[in-house]
Amino acid sequence: MLGELEFDENRLHFTGLLPYSDYVKVLQASTVQAYLTVPFVLSWSLIESLSCGALVVASDTAPVREVITDSENGFLADFFDHEAFADRIAHVLDNRDQLADVRKNARQTVMRQYALKNLLPKHIRLIQDVASGNLPPAGA
Repeated sequence: MLGELEFDENRLHFTGLLPYSDYVKVLQASTVQAYLTVPFVLSWSLIESLSCGALVVASDTAPVREVITDSENGFLADFFDHEAFADRIAHVLDNRDQLADVRKNARQTVMRQYALKNLLPKHIRLIQDVASGNLPPAGA
């Protein structure tokens, strides 16, 4: 694949496996995270990027919209329109000095919605409800 692309080899880094602390440093040092995912899938890597305050341009798909509000805590682009996706990345690169609030909001989103102290009690309650048969009606 690398033989098929024209790019500045000094700007592309293959890190191999990294200790978690080094992985976090890579996320924090990056200018923009391009989060391309097939529709219907949300992975931990999006949450990790946001928690590090990364500027994220992500696929505008239903599960991603549950986490990212466009231009507030990240940026969304049409998954099927590679030019629009590239344009959003270029916009972030061109305006990164004015996007500190988006970075801050990204981290706050994760801390508010996905921090263990918030999720663990909900998870335990769900397990208890399932075990006791107290389930919400389907679709609720």
